[in-house]
Amino acid sequence: MNLLMNKRLITFGLAIMAVVQSYAQSIGEQFQYSGDGGMNLIYQITKWSNSSNGDNQVCVIGTDKTPVEATIPTEVIDRYNNHYKVTSIFRFSYAVNTQKLTIPEGITSIGEGAFGRLDKLETLSLPVSLSEIGKGAFGYCKN
Repeated sequence: MNLLMNKRLITFGLAIMAVVQSYAQSIGEQFQYSGDGGMNLIYQITKWSNSSNGDNQVCVIGTDKTPVEATIPTEVIDRYNNHYKVTSIFRFSYAVNTQKLTIPEGITSIGEGAFGRLDKLETLSLPVSLSEIGKGAFGYCKN
């Protein structure tokens, strides 16, 4: 009876570990988040701490919509309810209808060509926290 009970406990423990493991995130994993205004941005995890201290970080790697006004969020949440600080922007190119772009405090870097070809961009707000702007980050922008 003891052996059967031990086997059941081990099986139950392994099942719990599998569920918990399925919620773990890893650096390099990508996910999509729909923020205010229906803008869907695609993110890649750049720092994962597996703690509740809010130290997880992502960078913007794409968008599937081209809103007239866009504000990059400062925080996003994945499908497992993990919170991430948005700290960098790698790609936002070809959002051809964007006329006004706000990059909030907390963003520290913008990648090479990140905002290339934003032909209609008229207004741009950059944060004090920005310390790195890649080559051609706003290349081929007409305004």
